[in-house]
Amino acid sequence: VNEALMALASGERIAYFTTGHGEAHAAADDPLRKTSVFKQLIEAQGFRVKNLGLIEGLGDRVPEDASVVIIAGPQDPFEDSERESLQQYLTEGGRLLLMLEPEGAAPDEVLEDLGVTWHAERTVSDRNHLRMSGGESDRELLLTNRFSSHPSVATLSKNSRMLTVIVPGAGHLEPQRDGDARVTVTVRSMPEAWNDRNGNWAFDAGEETRRA
Repeated sequence: VNEALMALASGERIAYFTTGHGEAHAAADDPLRKTSVFKQLIEAQGFRVKNLGLIEGLGDRVPEDASVVIIAGPQDPFEDSERESLQQYLTEGGRLLLMLEPEGAAPDEVLEDLGVTWHAERTVSDRNHLRMSGGESDRELLLTNRFSSHPSVATLSKNSRMLTVIVPGAGHLEPQRDGDARVTVTVRSMPEAWNDRNGNWAFDAGEETRRA
């Protein structure tokens, strides 16, 4: 009933998932890169899911019926024509959900338009992480309850004493100081975290800095 009412209230909404760049997908072997449940949640919100790659015309422009374009963990770079289409889509007021991984590729020109810089070094913590294997590699399984008051994280913010987000391997985004875009950071790591520049999961004083 809820799905039917949402469809009537909002009309048809289409979520395009980019393809052709090693993105996470519904049949992925790695459970952390499997998008089947994510797509089910989107469809439950009244969206119809479609693919968008060079074959579907991304090299020319983003379809006019796109309610949102989702880029889920790309591993390979986008073609220049694809990046230009995404930039034009954003210029025209389009919505983009971009999920990046430290090992993956990032459309830097698109991120620049959004007013942020992507740092691919893994963010780790020796104090606030999920214990899984018992080794130092667990330090990349970040735990945090640092949320802003933005509507997208309102429930988490109001219940931050009880709710924690687990992030299994992440880089971080940094707002550009001289950019024109207005950037709101909604989730931060705990202040004891650092960027593991050499990949040894250990804090190297003088080379690395602890900060949120």
